[in-house]
Amino acid sequence: MNKIGSLLSFIIFFPLFVHSKAEWAFQYKFLLSKDEKAFIYVYNAKDEEALPETYHFSWTLFDDYQLVLHTRYRNFPKQHILIKERGKDSLKEKLLPDSIDKINSSVYLLLQFVDFDKEKNTATIEAYIHDRQKRIKVEFDDTKVRQDK
Repeated sequence: MNKIGSLLSFIIFFPLFVHSKAEWAFQYKFLLSKDEKAFIYVYNAKDEEALPETYHFSWTLFDDYQLVLHTRYRNFPKQHILIKERGKDSLKEKLLPDSIDKINSSVYLLLQFVDFDKEKNTATIEAYIHDRQKRIKVEFDDTKVRQDK
């Protein structure tokens, strides 16, 4: 009987999980050339006068399969290799430490390698920020957008 109950629960609740989408507080699509920097400014929502923390990233190498991405946040440089396969195409970075309620207070950035245009030599990278409690304000700074204005 226990197996039947588990199976029925799975059949009832599985479609709800499959069709639910992640809710992102902020998202942005960057089109970056080689060594072109993209900036994400993270402001503390409670302290309007505080200076923003800067998260910046750029890519340096693409070899038909892998993208080498350099990131820097809080003066800590990192190098990531993103591969266009599910589960290997993104990186997750905490922007603020968790409070007591770790599930709802989590604030993180997800960078996802979406595509590479060989003709234009540009990488498409999407940025998603999870922030349920609205602890931060974000400003995306894209050099291509600034040049178009």
